[in-house]
Amino acid sequence: MRIRAPQPRTFIRCAGFGLALALVPLALPGLAGVCRAAWAPDGNHLSLAPFAQISPAIAPDGAGGAFTAWVDSRAGYESNIFAQRISSAGTIPAGWQPDGNGLTGATCYKYVVAIVPDGAGGAILVWSDDRCLPQRDLLAQRLTASGAVAPGWPTAGLSVCIAGGNQDSPLVTADGAGGAFVAWEDWRTGSSMIYAQHIMGSGTIAPGWPADGLAVCTASDGQLLPAIAVDGGDGVFIAWQDRRSGTGDIYLGRYTGAGVLAPGWPADGLLVGGASGHQGSPALVCDGTGGVYVSWLDHRGLGDDIYAARVTGAGILAPGWITDGTPVCSASGDQRKPVMCADGAGGMIVAWQDHRGSSWDVYAQRLGGDGTLAGGWSAGGVALCAAAGDQLGVQIAPDAAGGAYLTWQDARSGSPHIYAQHVTAAGPTAAGWDPDGAPVCTAAGSQVNPRIVADGAGSAIVAWVDSRASNATAPDVY
Repeated sequence: MRIRAPQPRTFIRCAGFGLALALVPLALPGLAGVCRAAWAPDGNHLSLAPFAQISPAIAPDGAGGAFTAWVDSRAGYESNIFAQRISSAGTIPAGWQPDGNGLTGATCYKYVVAIVPDGAGGAILVWSDDRCLPQRDLLAQRLTASGAVAPGWPTAGLSVCIAGGNQDSPLVTADGAGGAFVAWEDWRTGSSMIYAQHIMGSGTIAPGWPADGLAVCTASDGQLLPAIAVDGGDGVFIAWQDRRSGTGDIYLGRYTGAGVLAPGWPADGLLVGGASGHQGSPALVCDGTGGVYVSWLDHRGLGDDIYAARVTGAGILAPGWITDGTPVCSASGDQRKPVMCADGAGGMIVAWQDHRGSSWDVYAQRLGGDGTLAGGWSAGGVALCAAAGDQLGVQIAPDAAGGAYLTWQDARSGSPHIYAQHVTAAGPTAAGWDPDGAPVCTAAGSQVNPRIVADGAGSAIVAWVDSRASNATAPDVY
């Protein structure tokens, strides 16, 4: 679906995953159904292969389209990783198969996949793979724009980490030089720790990084839920939930591209959110000046709230921000699962699922670089969807004009479908957009687990899991 917003003209191209993955262009104002020739009103399927396609990931292709990847069970009860590319026109480029290109030949279990652009028209993928062993390892592959394995990369994938124990929940971000940084939860010691790796665009591990990854934190009692963002130079920020105090706190580390702790940063991380109670679900985004924004779920009060901080590249809390977090939303009820994007003006936009009412809704807030509320935005956040039923799994992408596009799965009609919203830099929803969001896909069956990326031209592409053609046990990607 292609969505046109007013000034400047912008569009959303919606790519669905999971029960079926589709891409849909809508036209606005009024959501008039003026679709581009190759974009279907309820999304374009990326795979209709047998059995289940789940756990989608999405990345821009640098040409107005997107790469998607997912865990695929078309071969039977085991699973493999498949990927697909869709152009800005909604077509499948040459070199890509109708139901996606397979990355893994071994018929063992794959559990989750992450994907980023390589900066040269292709993509780098990282996934968790049991390789028919009693443990999960991490592998990576780089694909060209035409879907081929990039020159120099092992056909079976590059080993990111094959240490003992399980390696789970990989996150990946492009390093700006053709490679990628990876962070994950690692169980090689018997308890969860955070490890990281730097992959070169040539298909090798970067110099200075251990073969099985760098221990980001070696403190006792477990680290979970990593978040990752590049630092604007050659290095990377990694945040995580840390239980060394007995409850969850938020810690942050910075490492150079050579795998060395950045100057001024403490070993085992900088405490960012250490208030009483429980902190979790960290999210990160670069601030554009070598530092980083961090947001998280915070239970220092009676319920779950959203807090945030800005930390400089030197590991110092930025001026205007409060120690242990500036409140983003402390409204009644619970606020959970924050997601963030930069606003392009030195600040950031945070969105979350909010239960201040009778069901889960979608709210967002914009803060400036000094931690103050942006003009036009309401204290406690702006409601982007307060429709009946639960709105869950909110995702966010910048709109290149100081605002953001958001997407979520929405149960206002009973079964979950995919909706989207466009919030402007000044706080209100964009002209022509319903206050409770525009339908991206309301096809038969259910649509869940949306993912969104900016397309580089002021628009966004959404992908999801879709069961219109089958049932919840054999979904597709749209």
